[in-house]
Amino acid sequence: MWRSNAGARRATAEGASRSPFRPAQSAEPQHLLRLKKYLFLYAGVVLLVGWAFGIAYVFTDHQRTFAAARTHLLSLAIALNSHTEAIFADGLGAAHAAANHLASNGGLSQIPAQQAMALLHNELTVGRYVAALFVASPDRVLVAGRSDYWSDERPLASWLRAAFLESPAFFIGAPMPYPAKPGQLVIPIARKVTGQDGVVYAGAWFDVEALRKRYASVLPQDGVMGLVTEDGGILAQEASGTLTSVPTRHGVRSAAIYRYAAQQAHGRPTIITADWPNGIDMVYAVSRPEPEALLIAVVGLTRQSIVAPWRARTWAVLSLAGLSTIALLLLTRLLFRYIDELSCAQDALARINETLEQRVASRTSALQRANEELEAFNAAASHDLRAPLTTISGQAGLLALNLGDGAGVEARDRLERIQSSVHRAAEVIDGLLSLARVSRHELQSEEVSLSALVHECIGEIREREPMREVDSHIQEDVVVMADPRLMKSLIANLVSNAWKYSTDKQRVEIEFSCEHDDANGTVYRITDHGAGFDMSYAARLFQPFQRLHSISEFPGTGIGLATVARIVRRYDGIVSAHGEVGQGATFYFTLPLAQPDR
Repeated sequence: MWRSNAGARRATAEGASRSPFRPAQSAEPQHLLRLKKYLFLYAGVVLLVGWAFGIAYVFTDHQRTFAAARTHLLSLAIALNSHTEAIFADGLGAAHAAANHLASNGGLSQIPAQQAMALLHNELTVGRYVAALFVASPDRVLVAGRSDYWSDERPLASWLRAAFLESPAFFIGAPMPYPAKPGQLVIPIARKVTGQDGVVYAGAWFDVEALRKRYASVLPQDGVMGLVTEDGGILAQEASGTLTSVPTRHGVRSAAIYRYAAQQAHGRPTIITADWPNGIDMVYAVSRPEPEALLIAVVGLTRQSIVAPWRARTWAVLSLAGLSTIALLLLTRLLFRYIDELSCAQDALARINETLEQRVASRTSALQRANEELEAFNAAASHDLRAPLTTISGQAGLLALNLGDGAGVEARDRLERIQSSVHRAAEVIDGLLSLARVSRHELQSEEVSLSALVHECIGEIREREPMREVDSHIQEDVVVMADPRLMKSLIANLVSNAWKYSTDKQRVEIEFSCEHDDANGTVYRITDHGAGFDMSYAARLFQPFQRLHSISEFPGTGIGLATVARIVRRYDGIVSAHGEVGQGATFYFTLPLAQPDR
């Protein structure tokens, strides 16, 4: 008692030293504070890296987008330049060949009109962009076109008068109606040729509508494509998307276009930016398809159409970054809340642990008192109860000696009943003491052969009753890691039980074996072919002092199987029995904590 009280006082003192009212306990643990700090830093780094990556991606994507647009514009400008050179080469080449034929047939001033027209029509086999061929001198213009159109004008036509006044090497006129089709516009373009008729211009009328259809087939959305002259005149132009609503006169006119284009070498497109009069930002690719004339090929896209895909991607990236930021902040907040709850739980657990030590000390003290009382009871049972029984037994024996042969039959019978009752009471006391020792015995762990114990127990019984025949079937090498004393008590009680309930048999049959069960592990069993029992009373078998047969049939105290059950439970096992009246019984038990592999 003194030790338990001291333990309680020590536990109380330790609990007081860890009182929950101390400031250190109310503060948040340092490791949780560090976890919050690292979590905050991690979230900040992730957000910083994520936004830096997103901004870098946006700027890089902007540069890639404009680089791709420039590349596309340059490729279109090169294609437009090549196309313009090709159709000029076809039309002007055919006109120059016709001028040579006219010169070889008497010249432009002498050749009859019908013959001249036939020569021009023979050369009019070029592509669909050339509407007519013409050859002109200062006093005569011959024109032969498709749909059998022809013209012989004297004096000089008004649309060609500027050419002979300025005498340029390469003449480009303003767009004018095609006489055969008033709704169709043509562009007169000619090259100066010197021959026997003096200065002659051989050229062609190019179909504006055919050029526009060609431009429309390759023009991107919100783009413009066309040909302009050195003075800003629009020869042919096609627009798409939002630019279709812009007046045609604005078109591709821009002083910047002429200035930059005039400085470029032949066939080398250049990227420039300019604004339309209505405020639309444009990006152009310009080139000079004809080196002898300031004829400029222009391809343009609105800046809005170039940056529209980039803006869509930027919005998606920024939206994703924003959603990720919100999600990360929410996750961080949830983790902070979880850490706070964890801190509260740890505080509560610490308080519970502080009181738990006190409760454990208190219950340990109570258990020690109960054990001491149980030991006192055992001492009383072994001494105080056994002493009167010894006195009664001794007095009964003395009384029998004193009476001698003079005692009557009834007196001797009563003395024998006294001796029998005293003997039975002593057996009951021994059984109770044995049952108590099983519960309090400190377990040892050694290798124990259950097969050897069965052999030993059967051998001991044979020595007491050598007249009876025994037929035993024992599985060898059944080994457990358990307490030798408890295993001896377990096997002795089961073997004695099998022997006792086979007294009405001439031959005692006892079997011991084991087998593995997936649900219960190794299951051990002892079988006899004795009296058996009614299964409806099986639940009473392992209870102390519960018997299924009378003492007159089979002697005993009803403690043996209760002792077996208590030993099996100490090894976390299960014990059960199966029997049939007159056919014997089988007792099953498991010992999970005593398996060799543990």
